[in-house]
Amino acid sequence: MEKGNEKGNENKMNISVCSICHMPFFGMGHNAQPINDGRCCNDCNSVAVIPVRLLAIARQPTNQLDPSDFETCWVWDEESKEWKKDVTA
Repeated sequence: MEKGNEKGNENKMNISVCSICHMPFFGMGHNAQPINDGRCCNDCNSVAVIPVRLLAIARQPTNQLDPSDFETCWVWDEESKEWKKDVTA
């Protein structure tokens, strides 16, 4: 069997674009809901998607999210290549 055809290798070669920060990533990525309906990178999953999901759990039993929960709190700084707090929010 050729190396590229081994089960599991095909996902390692896929390059996708994060639906949140629009940076490229390898592999399948993560479900970006409830931020959007796309796929996201590991960083956005950690700093955006998971915190919003945890906030939704914390707000149970009403489980109602305020629209302000989805406002950007962190922005990707292209110059420094790191996440920074959005001071304009």
